[in-house]
Amino acid sequence: MRAPLSTSARLLHLLSLATLSSSQPILDQLGRHAQFLVAHRIEGGSLVLLVGVLLLAIPIMLFAIEQALGFVSERAQSGFHLTCIAGLTALLALQIFTRLPAIGPWPTLLLALLIGIVMSRIYARNQAARTLVSLSGVIVILAPIVFLTQPTVAPLLRAAQTDVQDYGQAFGYPPASVPAQHGDAHTTASSLPTLDTDAPIILVILDELGLPTLLDREGAINRHRFPNFAYLADRASWFRRTAAIAAETQLAVPSILTGREPKPKALMTADSHPESLFSLFANSHELWSFEPASSLCPPALDREEHNRELGGWAALAGRWGRLLTDLSLLSLHQVAPPAWAERLPPVDQAWAGFLHTEAPEGPSAPTAARFFFRKAVRATLVDRREDLERFLDAVDQSHGPTLHMLHLMLPHRPWDLLPTGHRYPIPARTPGTTRNRWNDDPYLLRQAAQRLTLQLRYVDTFLGRLFTILERTERFDSALIVVTADHGSALHPEVNPRDLSPATTPEVVPVPLFIKAPGQKEGRIVDRAVSSVDILPMMLQALEVSAPWHFDGKAMLHAGEHTLLPFYDRDDQRHDLTTEIFAGTQTIVSRNLSWLGEGADPLDLYRQGQDGDLIGQQVDTFARPGPSHWQVSLEHPERLENVSRAGPTLPVLMTGHFRSPQGETALGSLAVALNGTVAAVVPIEQVPPRAWIPITALLPPDLLTDGPNEVEIFEIRRRKRVRLRRVTLVTG
Repeated sequence: MRAPLSTSARLLHLLSLATLSSSQPILDQLGRHAQFLVAHRIEGGSLVLLVGVLLLAIPIMLFAIEQALGFVSERAQSGFHLTCIAGLTALLALQIFTRLPAIGPWPTLLLALLIGIVMSRIYARNQAARTLVSLSGVIVILAPIVFLTQPTVAPLLRAAQTDVQDYGQAFGYPPASVPAQHGDAHTTASSLPTLDTDAPIILVILDELGLPTLLDREGAINRHRFPNFAYLADRASWFRRTAAIAAETQLAVPSILTGREPKPKALMTADSHPESLFSLFANSHELWSFEPASSLCPPALDREEHNRELGGWAALAGRWGRLLTDLSLLSLHQVAPPAWAERLPPVDQAWAGFLHTEAPEGPSAPTAARFFFRKAVRATLVDRREDLERFLDAVDQSHGPTLHMLHLMLPHRPWDLLPTGHRYPIPARTPGTTRNRWNDDPYLLRQAAQRLTLQLRYVDTFLGRLFTILERTERFDSALIVVTADHGSALHPEVNPRDLSPATTPEVVPVPLFIKAPGQKEGRIVDRAVSSVDILPMMLQALEVSAPWHFDGKAMLHAGEHTLLPFYDRDDQRHDLTTEIFAGTQTIVSRNLSWLGEGADPLDLYRQGQDGDLIGQQVDTFARPGPSHWQVSLEHPERLENVSRAGPTLPVLMTGHFRSPQGETALGSLAVALNGTVAAVVPIEQVPPRAWIPITALLPPDLLTDGPNEVEIFEIRRRKRVRLRRVTLVTG
């Protein structure tokens, strides 16, 4: 730089460029998707602190390094400052160029770096350029003001200022004293209604579960796979024609908890939905609300939130650690070229906890080049089982009238849980998907259904544990138990899993709904059409109490049904659906059973498809004439070298790559053998010669043994009898 810059000018320039290239884009994303903040419990002072961190963390860190280098030499300080200017400018340019699909990832990166270097040279030589950077410093003030005053964000800034009395007055109740007690007592709000009931209330809202997944060929609950769902159906009123109110969680869950149709622009907060299940029972019940994606129960009334606060600094650090990790991943998606962003864990399948899965490891194929941030995201910070375990502990330890509400983010993707509770390592992107749409690959669609079923069986196990606790504590008979789901998800190619179309509607709209009233001992099947917006009115009907306000839903526990069912699609558009939407349910059930079998035999789940009959058979029973010329490269073969069934994970999803190096187009099937038993069959269809293609195989966990597990792969040849040719395993 020709003229030395003052210390304040250096700091201002770092602040302005860091805001333009990093902070402001993230604030823009958060402003358009404020539900992310709700899911992370960021409101009031926490929101102001977050804005401060986003604006100041990077420039202050760079400025501190720059000042330290000043003690070494002025040249080192100046050089580092120019490097920062180049890097921040390149970061800004990268976000512009990644929107241009015609440019590949490496040219995009090199072009952004070139612009950064050129701009830093101009900055060093031209006073007008430095003045322009100084003037752009106004963004440091404007960015947080614009963000905090947005209609989607401003309510969060005010939310922490709302106490229990304000909450009661928000819907017309007079102010009253609010004694706050802890220990065995609970925070009360005498300005809220008091309902004359002391029955325990259990509400479980599952996520992304369509009704057909639970059913057998006769339209009943599949008892082989889901015995605890079946047990509930035997004791509860099962509404077999229940329609979800919306395709998106942020609309569906508030409607279930309020009995009102969705408010598309509203956040999932108590401030936006003051009249809810929680306000109804605040004075009669101790409230326990487990909401990973929302904050519909006011923190002042929520014992679960109180327990979180008792976690002290460790709990606070964990919450902020997850928040900043999710923000880092959002930033990577913001700057990464599309080809590289596809390799990152997705940020469009949940509102928080994006790093459920392992980041991609190793080359995408044995011959592929490495790319620069392959190992940038390697963590598993969020475990959905934590909410489940805390919920069960709360139910077990609670006494007196209690309301326990759990929004369980299962069986929602990512599918990484086995019925036993073991997790299994999975790729960052679900095999068979591109940009959150299923590809037209029957094998991978079937594998998706297998993995969904395994995860749903884990949910079934959870229900069994819940029922055991309630029966042991003699509360099952007297409790109101409601189990439902917010919406379904379709396994259909070339469309978003939650699109509303003739093909997807039977999987997206029909959801399970079980309501066991206090004292109910016999189950009944109700085939009258109802909506999930009716759930809260029907809960009150089961308790024989009434609400002091109006619901959009109807109390139809004993009579009545809808002729038109309201449904809000992914674009928040309202549709009136006819009851014909339930006509396609059995078609989906038949498809699922063709993919997965009836479930009477544990291996039924794996035996479907071409050559599925080989699974479970010993490889020694087949002729093995000479080796195959096919090749397979396995990813992470070390995972099978020291398996512990007592540990937290089991490596049941095998991934790798396949090729036919001899020059012909490959066509056939691979048999994956585990410890001498055929464990999976992978179809190979029209693979170009010498090209590496990805393959995945789901292995039955019962075939894994403690210690080392031997994997063999064979080419399947069928003529008069099955022959297995050993495939060469290569490392790459």
